[in-house]
Amino acid sequence: MRLRTWWCTFVTWSLVGCGVQEETAGSGPPLEAEESLSRACGPAQVNEVTTLLPPDRQWQSPVSLEPRPESLTEVQGTLYFRVEEHAGDATLWKSDGTAAGTVALARLPAPGGAAPEQRLTHFTPVGAKLFLQVFQPETGRELWASDGSPSGTRLLGDLTPGSDGSTLSDLGALNGALSFFRHAPGGIELWRSDGTPSGTDRLLRVAAATALTPGQTLRSAAELRLFFLHEDSAKRLRLWRTDGTARGTRPVQAFAADASVEHAHEQGGAMLFFVREPAAGRFRLWRTDGTLTGTTPLRELGAGASIAHGLLLNDERFFLVHEPGQKGLRLWGTDGTTQGTRLVTHLEGTGGSHIAGHHLQDGTALLRVVVPGAGTEIWRTDGTREGTRRVGAIDASATVLGFTGTAAVWLQRHAHAPRLEVWRMDLATGLHERLAALTNPHEGLEGAFPSIQRVAQAGGRFYVTQSIYAPWGPAIIDVRLWVTDGTVEGTRELSTELSMSTDHHSALFDTGTGQLMFDTRSGLSITDGTVEGTVPLTSSSPNAPSFPGPFLRLGDTVYFSALAGNPGFTLWSYPVGSTCGRAAR
Repeated sequence: MRLRTWWCTFVTWSLVGCGVQEETAGSGPPLEAEESLSRACGPAQVNEVTTLLPPDRQWQSPVSLEPRPESLTEVQGTLYFRVEEHAGDATLWKSDGTAAGTVALARLPAPGGAAPEQRLTHFTPVGAKLFLQVFQPETGRELWASDGSPSGTRLLGDLTPGSDGSTLSDLGALNGALSFFRHAPGGIELWRSDGTPSGTDRLLRVAAATALTPGQTLRSAAELRLFFLHEDSAKRLRLWRTDGTARGTRPVQAFAADASVEHAHEQGGAMLFFVREPAAGRFRLWRTDGTLTGTTPLRELGAGASIAHGLLLNDERFFLVHEPGQKGLRLWGTDGTTQGTRLVTHLEGTGGSHIAGHHLQDGTALLRVVVPGAGTEIWRTDGTREGTRRVGAIDASATVLGFTGTAAVWLQRHAHAPRLEVWRMDLATGLHERLAALTNPHEGLEGAFPSIQRVAQAGGRFYVTQSIYAPWGPAIIDVRLWVTDGTVEGTRELSTELSMSTDHHSALFDTGTGQLMFDTRSGLSITDGTVEGTVPLTSSSPNAPSFPGPFLRLGDTVYFSALAGNPGFTLWSYPVGSTCGRAAR
């Protein structure tokens, strides 16, 4: 018999409903979350695929220490994951979503001595194989591969003989094989592997190399991987290229001994990068296609210049640059040619600023520029001087959620009450509008301030979980799920049933169908952003899943781990696009 998992929550009944709640814009009719969450989701349900731990095992508290499926990775339509127990036992699994098709590929018993917290790491799919690094007492951490069968899951080689293990980095696919670096005593090595011991070979050893700066992999007709090594006693910087063969691995360009590389980006079959040369007083933008003749400087920006942000817009690369003597950021653009590298404009009043992020929309970029002491400014650009302008400013306390088609949306603190508010700014006019104040049923309790737990986006809407901690200690006394689409009518409270555990905050997962999965104190639910479209998911298990996550969508199925009682966390699945909620009807 499986035991039910119960949430442990702390409730002070005398505090419920204290304070006066202000009528808020956009709240609409009274919340019907409990009624919504009481309706079943028709034929849609979450399915417990199979148990993974010994049947006689009992899960323990705290739940954060429980082993669960992690590192969920897709390899050509098949799910791979690991389960590691704190005693040291580790298992690599694969699954096709059925109990019969969920197979342990390698079981590694606990080592007798000390072991790292994670024994299976760096999952890297290449073609039909999964590469990973595995710790074993006799070899240390080394490279393994799996073809999806127990016999085909094996060590590829003890690259550093003995128990010390190898330090590997920058694992990635290149022309159908794995490309990676080994940091060996006295040098850096480039390797490739086809997933077999005999096909795992060293391509390059630079004995005097002291540091590696990864570049980009150019995805053209013949893939090239570009990287930089600091070599010889002078630590000279050199650009290298490889196609995954010894013949195709060679140096391309040498730079000054004190040079360093910054902000490497792939664009149009080439790589753009900046090289700083302090002794020469230069900071230059370069371009390379992996050949000597195709490697050339494009523009000198001055020794004191620094890159604040980069983005790709309309097939061109743009950079926001701090330059000495300028009172604001300068926007540069390039198409990868000397003639096409130009100063676009100057963002007035942004001196000392940094870029918190950007959003691409209809051929324009919307920039979040954080100005010290002044809050966040929203700028928009289409890559031209005329099309670059400041839209407006946002309160310094704001947390920007993102952008809808016509507005920036953010949360900020109420000026005079312990409450969060949702605001929007029209991207055409810069005008502000308050959409709603998030409910704080404990605002009459001194110190009961709201905070943001999680933010997610799904179906063009922003979802926020707001929590309120008790002022007397680390106990959560209220958690609510809100949604906004940037309008008054589309801003509403969806659920008051979220987890109040300090060990687990309710998960928010975009299913990719316009719906959001989230967990409550009674199981998993799904929403399309409306109260009537917020419904619980039924479960194939007698007990509802709790503490879900991590999640991975693979085809038309969402996989995740969750706890439903003994023996512990198991693998679950959910078929997306089922008949739950308004969006799927």
